[in-house]
Amino acid sequence: MRQRAFTLIELLVVIAIIAILAAILFPVFAQAKMSAKKAADISNLKQQGLAIAMYTADYDDASVPFGLPGDAQRCPNGGITYWPSLLMPYSKNAQLFLNPAYVFEYNLNDAGGTPWVCRGSNINILDGYRMRVSYLMNAIEPTWWDGTPWRDAPENHWGFKIRWENGVLVGSNENEVALPAETIRVVDGHTYGDGWRACMADFPLFRRQPECTWTGTGKEWTGGTSEIHGIFARKINILWADSHASSREWGRTYPSEWSLQDDAQFDPYR
Repeated sequence: MRQRAFTLIELLVVIAIIAILAAILFPVFAQAKMSAKKAADISNLKQQGLAIAMYTADYDDASVPFGLPGDAQRCPNGGITYWPSLLMPYSKNAQLFLNPAYVFEYNLNDAGGTPWVCRGSNINILDGYRMRVSYLMNAIEPTWWDGTPWRDAPENHWGFKIRWENGVLVGSNENEVALPAETIRVVDGHTYGDGWRACMADFPLFRRQPECTWTGTGKEWTGGTSEIHGIFARKINILWADSHASSREWGRTYPSEWSLQDDAQFDPYR
């Protein structure tokens, strides 16, 4: 008895059904994959928060600074050792400082050799010159709000800035943080060295502050929209000063959330 074969019409119908199912399921799979990366990024930030807490306990409540001059042996040019490397004795894992969904890579041989970066002490530098970055620390100085129109003097506000104590550079004292659950410490970003100025936050570019035509928060330097800079469906992840982590649409943070003070009443955008 002859077996009945599929007709061309039947084969085309089957192929069409498979194509429709693929069109439906592939975006779902992609979304699930991105959700997993977002969760892994949140985990990275929380573990960074734990490392910062241990660093703070060892340094008399001084938070980790965004960077310190490197030692003379490994950094004869006086280059900076950035905060991820300063936390390595506590985190023990360089991968915690790489976002599973986004990594920005600097060529340290560009721009005159970037002498301000200590290649001998910083982590996640491949082949001696490819520096990989995924996070930005809030280290805004009181004189570097880049035109943010505070309702009082900008010098009354600052992030986790560097300060001198007994002739030594240290981070801000944790006791300065008025509202830890509402103060940004680290965000998804693409630069270590410029967290001391407000232009590296998301709100100045989003709010079209004239002084800021770029950002270090999220991905991409320029653009000004959450579609361009957001890593997870227009959002970025944030580590707050109390060590919890959450998501926020890019551009929707406030200056007072980048300040250690309780100063929402002086925030120009609230």
